[in-house]
Amino acid sequence: MSTITTTMTTSPTTTEADTGPLAIPQAPTARTGAAVRRLAGHATSADWLPVGLDSAVDELRVRHLAQRGRTASAIADLAAAQVAFATEDSRHAEALREAQRGGKVGKDLRTAPADREGALSDLRAVQWAAIEVMAEVVAEVIDGLKEVEPRILGGLQEQAAEADDRIRRAEAEVRAAQSDHFVLLKTGMWLKATVTDGPFGSQPHPKPGPVPPGISRSAVAGALERRWHEVAA
Repeated sequence: MSTITTTMTTSPTTTEADTGPLAIPQAPTARTGAAVRRLAGHATSADWLPVGLDSAVDELRVRHLAQRGRTASAIADLAAAQVAFATEDSRHAEALREAQRGGKVGKDLRTAPADREGALSDLRAVQWAAIEVMAEVVAEVIDGLKEVEPRILGGLQEQAAEADDRIRRAEAEVRAAQSDHFVLLKTGMWLKATVTDGPFGSQPHPKPGPVPPGISRSAVAGALERRWHEVAA
């Protein structure tokens, strides 16, 4: 049999469309099984660790992304080789059929089985080495997060307190704006009632104050315009 050399191309480590968890294959041994279990959830996702949370976390993230890229490439290289050999088999089967149609005996130009297995075996070894090291990096990341957890939590508490202050100030501004808005509407209603000089006229003008409970914007809609059925005196 002739040997066809297959060229493996390394896939990009991370793209915009591929930042989620890696597709880790089923583990063939107990050791690799432990590594796979360590990589559960989003531990292999490019978005697992945040940017800018803490300088130590940023350093861990750089190491995590670097190993993720190598692991993704190793997985992709093995998959590419398997696809290449499957394509060889498909083309070989079609070539045999075509030879039979012409009354000939087809030749087998596929990569020799021993060469195939050797290439796949090497790629599997690289893949599982990358996966095991990926698990080691994830364990290191978790240990590193444990060390800086008190410092990060303290910083988050300060930021949360500042955010609470902003919320309180914003809520106070909303209440003040709602009060101003309500007084404007009530003033418009007072003006129209006074001009109409009906039974509800000659009332004191509205004073600033909180919006009474149960008052909706729809209840005072049109307060600042005189509608066709509201005839002035």
